[in-house]
Amino acid sequence: LDIAPDSDKGPLYVEYSVDGVNYTAIGRFEGGGGSIKGDGPMLSTVSFSPVTSKYFRVVSTTERFISNVYLNTTKRIPGWLKKGNYRNGAWDNPEPKIDINRDDVIDSKSVLDITEFVHNGVLSWKAPKGVWKVVRFGHTSIGKLNHSAPTTGTGLECDKYSKEAFKFHFDKMFEKLLPHFRKLSKGKVGLLIDSYEMGVQNWTPKLPQEFESRRNYSIVNYLPALTGRIVDSQETSDSFLWDFRTTCADMMADNYHGYFAELCKQNGIESFTEPDGGGPFKEIQVGSKVDTNMGEFWSGI
Repeated sequence: LDIAPDSDKGPLYVEYSVDGVNYTAIGRFEGGGGSIKGDGPMLSTVSFSPVTSKYFRVVSTTERFISNVYLNTTKRIPGWLKKGNYRNGAWDNPEPKIDINRDDVIDSKSVLDITEFVHNGVLSWKAPKGVWKVVRFGHTSIGKLNHSAPTTGTGLECDKYSKEAFKFHFDKMFEKLLPHFRKLSKGKVGLLIDSYEMGVQNWTPKLPQEFESRRNYSIVNYLPALTGRIVDSQETSDSFLWDFRTTCADMMADNYHGYFAELCKQNGIESFTEPDGGGPFKEIQVGSKVDTNMGEFWSGI
């Protein structure tokens, strides 16, 4: 399902019934909703064993807006939304093993990149003999807006995995302030990356190159795992998704926090961060990249 933001305040179940009166829950949806109104709809999924019945329903414990519902017979990797960095929480708990049929598994050696046969959005490909599933991969902004920020400073979040994108962001944000910072001879001047509250990111244009450089194998043959499909085995798919998240964390540390510290140093100022908040990174790793770490302590008094 695609579910509107601010609607993830309670569980969402799928149930079945033989008589239309007494229902039994067969699965609880994972994901859905969002924390910021600019998020747009968020995907929510559930997997369950085959059931033959006359009545099925989706039950929500709170008011929601559901834009689309898709049914699919292909088994998906448990927790794939988290493992593919569509949702937070992938590092927390292991997901259960599932029973897999031969038809559920994609052979990584059979995966082909047919991008060269797509022209103006139309695929012209003379496929080799056999049965093929064509999956189109693309990427776009998720529409996440920065916060907290004044009206004049509100806009789309920058690509945290790209040095080029962050350099543009850094220059445009501070180009009028940095000359004044450099003149200050007393006191401590620095810039802060605050606690991370922007959800997750799972792509950047150079990610295939970054992945192969850091993990020593190509991402292409395992891309179907990012759609929840099982490649070679559940263990292999989980291993790839772990490498994928690790690559994202490495890029966040090197191309965002690390590059931020480098740019601060070039301008004679200190770099600070609150290396927490939940996101596609590892707190200790990003914290080690800047001059000073800091935190917040909240009280209900």
